[in-house]
Amino acid sequence: MRWNPRRPGGRSDDGVRACRSFAHAPRPTREITMKKLFYALLAIVVLFIIAALAAPYFISAETIKKELIAKIEQATDRKLTIDGDLRLTFFPVAGVVAEKVTLSNPTGFSDATPFITLDVLKVDVALMPLLERNIVIQRFVLENPRLYLHQTKKRCEKLGFQQRKNRQCQNRR
Repeated sequence: MRWNPRRPGGRSDDGVRACRSFAHAPRPTREITMKKLFYALLAIVVLFIIAALAAPYFISAETIKKELIAKIEQATDRKLTIDGDLRLTFFPVAGVVAEKVTLSNPTGFSDATPFITLDVLKVDVALMPLLERNIVIQRFVLENPRLYLHQTKKRCEKLGFQQRKNRQCQNRR
């Protein structure tokens, strides 16, 4: 009798291991599967980090600067100037850093002094909502802001960005 499945280990009577034993057949172990999964996840993370570090070299900061200025001017009806550098950051968080930022007064006020000037403006946004074309601001930092508030003779303040319901201010504009 060469092979006996009822004996432990499928051994024959003479003590030699039988070749047909399914209990001892080579099969992929859980350790090998976990190693492959670990290396696959590690490769994805490394590719993501390389993409985040290389992205600023492929995206033009000047294009972003022009579009940002146009959008802010459209939303606030004021002139925005960025005299310094505009840098994009992608790691550890996505964001924009702008230097020497100035936002002008609204129409009807003096153009001699701006509404606000900043040495540095830092805005960090969440990455996942960006993939869905939504912007979620995580951090908004103004470094060395100088805010200039004035009133007209009719007490119209220039702080508000929306049309005021004050009749004197509406007649002034």
